[in-house]
Amino acid sequence: MVDVLWFIEGSEDEQMDQDDAVKMMEGVAHLVGRLSSEQRSELLDLLGTMAESESDLAHREFLEGFPESFGLLDDAVRPVHHE
Repeated sequence: MVDVLWFIEGSEDEQMDQDDAVKMMEGVAHLVGRLSSEQRSELLDLLGTMAESESDLAHREFLEGFPESFGLLDDAVRPVHHE
């Protein structure tokens, strides 16, 4: 799912209809918003692990920004940083 969103995020207007891209991103944000606290925590941990192992800086930044961009963060849920 995250890699598909990365592709959509990086697509040019000629590659993908921008209205469809926005609808897809909003749909994912809606679904992610419905996750339980436990599911959110698991996804945050997974995103952190993916970001740590990503060698492409732009992709890493997308992964690191994903939780905030897609509404995963709230006062009760914070990402675990693996260092």
